Amino acid sequence: MPSIVRPTERLLIYAYRSAASLKNADDFLKTARERLYPAIPDPPVKMPVPLEKYVGKYHDAGYGTVEVKLDCSERKYPKDSPASATTDQKGCRLIAQSAVMPGMEGQAYRMDLEHISGDFWLGWAYTVILDYRRPDACQRVQFRVGADGTVASVGADVRIEGESVPLTWFTRVED
Repeated sequence: MPSIVRPTERLLIYAYRSAASLKNADDFLKTARERLYPAIPDPPVKMPVPLEKYVGKYHDAGYGTVEVKLDCSERKYPKDSPASATTDQKGCRLIAQSAVMPGMEGQAYRMDLEHISGDFWLGWAYTVILDYRRPDACQRVQFRVGADGTVASVGADVRIEGESVPLTWFTRVED
């Protein structure tokens, strides 16, 4: 005999599952640095170029164009947020922004970029239409800087197959 679940019980079950899901997501985000970059040197390797040199538009035929820019607006992360961003002396931080979130047509996204070591970064991803206080995901990001100090491309972990797949590379198309 099937059990009958009343609407109020169904709502409580849904709320419990949602809370558990958010807890798992928070735990997943809190371990992002160690999980994605388990061997960070101490001290980390400095950025090869200043933040403003990363600014520009980068394109991939499959995922479209991502704009990397400096954002100097005030940004306060909640105390319990694992997210962070690398800032310059003026308090500006590097962000990557796209009109379309890869895999989710019609949803814009942005990433606050946190320098890890050398050319390696974390991208704290936010869906723009949702709550900007809590990151939706954390992704590996890597820049390729040429011998002349020009940033040529940016790789991002935008594919949904998992964290150990190759990065998707966006080529610089505009400063």
